[in-house]
Amino acid sequence: MATDSKSSMTESSFRSDQKPGDRHTYSDGRGDSAYAEVKSDAKDLGDKASGMIDKVSEKAHSAGDAMMDVGKDVVDHTRDGYTAVCKFTKQNPTAAVLIAFGAGAILARLLPHR
Repeated sequence: MATDSKSSMTESSFRSDQKPGDRHTYSDGRGDSAYAEVKSDAKDLGDKASGMIDKVSEKAHSAGDAMMDVGKDVVDHTRDGYTAVCKFTKQNPTAAVLIAFGAGAILARLLPHR
């Protein structure tokens, strides 16, 4: 029991002497070189992550542009279809009414009754 309190006392005094941001030295004597190596590895990893973020951002931007182009095409085709239906209805009002009546009758037969 006495050794436990002594070891905990040594650990607590060691921790109280350390300040935040202090570098740790390793028991094999490579303290500064290991720190520099870890720092270098962290910088390389940060550079790689930054490059990957740039690539992902470019891909997302190009995908967004492609989706916007598709949306514009859909709007154009919808507008063209609406214009064609309006033109047909103005030129052939009787046929348009008969087509609408027939489509309604077919849907009434297909949908379940309540």
